[in-house]
Amino acid sequence: MENLRLECAKCGRQYPYRPDLFTCTGCNSPGFTNLLLRDPDGALQENDEFEQRKTPCYKIPELNAALGIDGLFIKDETFNRFGTMKDRRSAEITRLAQHFGFSRIFCVTVGNLGNSLAEFARKSGIECAAVAPSDIPKKILARLGKKTTLTKVETLFDPSQAWTAKKICEVFPGAMDGTGNNPCAAHAYAQIAEDL
Repeated sequence: MENLRLECAKCGRQYPYRPDLFTCTGCNSPGFTNLLLRDPDGALQENDEFEQRKTPCYKIPELNAALGIDGLFIKDETFNRFGTMKDRRSAEITRLAQHFGFSRIFCVTVGNLGNSLAEFARKSGIECAAVAPSDIPKKILARLGKKTTLTKVETLFDPSQAWTAKKICEVFPGAMDGTGNNPCAAHAYAQIAEDL
């Protein structure tokens, strides 16, 4: 994983991969991720269970006809180990957390990400901390409460409660950020497109 790097989507500046770098220091983009993870050696795909079991794609003629599109497919990510497209990103983030010696991963979730990340983290001996809104179904909250160190909040969409990388470091010191702030998220989702 020595050749992992981060590349600014705006100016193209490159950095060696660091788990705590989410925005380009050259562009000083305000508070959101603008870095893309580059993995020239395919280090994150080593022994990748997703390569062994690509999820199926279905063409639905009725949907194609209704939309006037001939090449639309639906990719069924529920065939992944924990039933969600979030499994790919959870696997990558957990691999990086192990490599960099983190003992805890943090995420903001309404269910799928928290469940997936908790399962991959548990397999790797890493604790998972999650923040979830208190108004999601009780069954999901109960499941997250069993698998993670769960913090319930009133809403995730109030800007005053935004879970920025800085806030994560303050509330969960020493935890790797497994939220959408992490450039791993976009990299893992790109793997879905490559499957197609």
